[in-house]
Amino acid sequence: MNDFAKFFFCLSGFAGFVIFFCLALLIHRDPSLALFHGGVGCLLFALSGRALLGFVLNGVANRGRPVPPAPVADEKPVEGESDILMQEKLTAAQMSEAVANPQKPIVEAKA
Repeated sequence: MNDFAKFFFCLSGFAGFVIFFCLALLIHRDPSLALFHGGVGCLLFALSGRALLGFVLNGVANRGRPVPPAPVADEKPVEGESDILMQEKLTAAQMSEAVANPQKPIVEAKA
């Protein structure tokens, strides 16, 4: 995770804390209860921010890959390797590359 991703994760957690703390303080008028609600809001917003960031980074990583055409329902599937077998081979190749080069970052940003 690069520095921007860590910053986004931290910022979304802080926003959740501030929002939940202020709302709980207005509703309950108890700072200790508001602190608890702020902590819960921090956790919820940080996790949702991390999920959103993962979704965006996955979309950016898959942007350059061509999309295979959808199979036509009337045609018989082509004999040969199935999709599952091809996916297993791709996963095995990626895992062996990750083991061979552990210092290479998983996601590379292009400027």
